[in-house]
Amino acid sequence: MITARIRICALLVPLSACVPEPVPEGPADWEGRLPGQCADGADNDRDGDFDCDDSDCAGAPNCNDEGPVVDCDLVPEEPLSQTRLPGVRGYHGLAFDDAGFVVGSDGSSLIRADREGNAEVWVPGLGGLQQMTYLPDGDLLVSSGEDGGLYRVTPSGGLSIVAPDLHAYSVLLGPNGYVYSGTTLGPASPEIMRTDLETGEMTVFARLEEGVGARSLNFNRDHTLMYVANAGGLATGSVFQIPLDEDLEPIGDPELLGDGMGDGWLDAVAVDACGRLYIPDSRSFVLYRVEPTGEVEPWVDWSRDDGNYGHDAVFGSGIGGWLEDALYMPTPYSGNLAQELVIGVPSRTFEGAILNAP
Repeated sequence: MITARIRICALLVPLSACVPEPVPEGPADWEGRLPGQCADGADNDRDGDFDCDDSDCAGAPNCNDEGPVVDCDLVPEEPLSQTRLPGVRGYHGLAFDDAGFVVGSDGSSLIRADREGNAEVWVPGLGGLQQMTYLPDGDLLVSSGEDGGLYRVTPSGGLSIVAPDLHAYSVLLGPNGYVYSGTTLGPASPEIMRTDLETGEMTVFARLEEGVGARSLNFNRDHTLMYVANAGGLATGSVFQIPLDEDLEPIGDPELLGDGMGDGWLDAVAVDACGRLYIPDSRSFVLYRVEPTGEVEPWVDWSRDDGNYGHDAVFGSGIGGWLEDALYMPTPYSGNLAQELVIGVPSRTFEGAILNAP
């Protein structure tokens, strides 16, 4: 649930407390076919009934007062707080499990910690690790900074290698069960790789231009776009978008979405419920916020204290005290610690109603 501290319409309030703007007509189908349609003030299927008055919206969270609402017009213009986290360790990646723990690396081992700062070495001796994500079966998938492969770690700490020599940096799990990766190779590797976790087969999913490294990845809310942030090369400080079909196959070439983000080693792409992107650059030590339309603004500047630089950006789980409306960021330049950056809006996976999305 969204915490009551958030100063936006994501509070647990009746929908009547949020007055939406009229929304242009959309494709006729059925109300509620897309996230947020039962709370957008529009007659999306043009049958004369709006939102909760439409029988298609029966059971929608906002129509029976059981779910939170996010109003994108009320999202804070700057972070609400920034806090160092006791016990948590993060080199280049973090991941939250379903039991209230966060996992990161101290540059050598996987460390598991709770919100109170209690921490333990979970899997020792893996070396410098990159990004990581949990799989539906509870295993953790981690990209290795040593041999470039993908490690699969069971809840008991068992270890196997899924895809050796992948040179993976990012690990983005798709709803189709495949994992997508940018690489650690910088401008020498413009490929986005796709890995079948069952077979370990690796294929090239898409490519940026030659000389433009593919590094950090994410999807938009409805998986119709993949975002790709670069790693040095010709398109310094740029993020691209790749249009996808319903099977998550590319239906066009990568398109430039936004640029001018520092010197172009972009270490993460986090996407919030309103479609905004949060991208840290490890050369300028700045966290940039990018609108869905491509406007870029420097959002948090750590250049005077690079120890606060957040190398990854992962939304909290909402379990065990971790906040859904905060970015959790490893800080490798301060002894592999981590921080909580409260931004006041949850991630793209938010299941409630969304008003006034850009």
